[in-house]
Amino acid sequence: TIKKYLQGFDSELTFDALDETRLSEYVNYLHDTKNLRNSTTGKQIDFLKWFLRWSKRKGYPTNPAFDTFKPKLKTTRKKVIFLTMEELNKLREYPMPARKKYLERVRDVFLFCCFTGLRYSDVFNLRRSDVKTGHIEVTTLKTADSLLIELNNHSRSILEKYKDVPFERDKALPVIRNQRMNAYLKELGELCGIDEPVRETYYKGGERIDVVTPKYALLGTHAGILFVNYSLVF
Repeated sequence: TIKKYLQGFDSELTFDALDETRLSEYVNYLHDTKNLRNSTTGKQIDFLKWFLRWSKRKGYPTNPAFDTFKPKLKTTRKKVIFLTMEELNKLREYPMPARKKYLERVRDVFLFCCFTGLRYSDVFNLRRSDVKTGHIEVTTLKTADSLLIELNNHSRSILEKYKDVPFERDKALPVIRNQRMNAYLKELGELCGIDEPVRETYYKGGERIDVVTPKYALLGTHAGILFVNYSLVF
């Protein structure tokens, strides 16, 4: 993505030409031409600076301006999206129509995340050998923590549902790739009527933008781990 943006900005650009003026012009290009939010623009600049530091260590010619370049980008905290108990029950109890059966496995995996508090990445890597009597044992990918998580009735029933279904690498659950699963979760949320209006505020350049979006359009695998406190009551 960085390469694509830089080539779009100036196909003949060299790293040693990235002085403060050109870096500022690049920031303007990202939010004016590429229509990026300030938060996304900031990430792109961070990625670029990381790459320029790497290039410098490797002996490639770079302009030292990037070391001290800090664009003034006003941002807001990202809206935290999570399901209420009512919404979770609505999703869990929704009678899946035959034409939407492909969403059933997506729902099961998402609910398993909710009822265990595990991140998508850890459920993606969950193997049948990690499943014990009454609990699962996991070493998390993000923090390398070794966890023993007790199963409640809901998480246990989901594992039981798939115990005799073969998956690649002996996975415990039918977890698909994150990008595809996020798209399906939005479809599932719309189908189940999880449509509470959610207001988001962000900045693009100096412009403040307020948008109202139905909650289903913001659903993703990240929302599952935010339900862990609720799962303790089941």
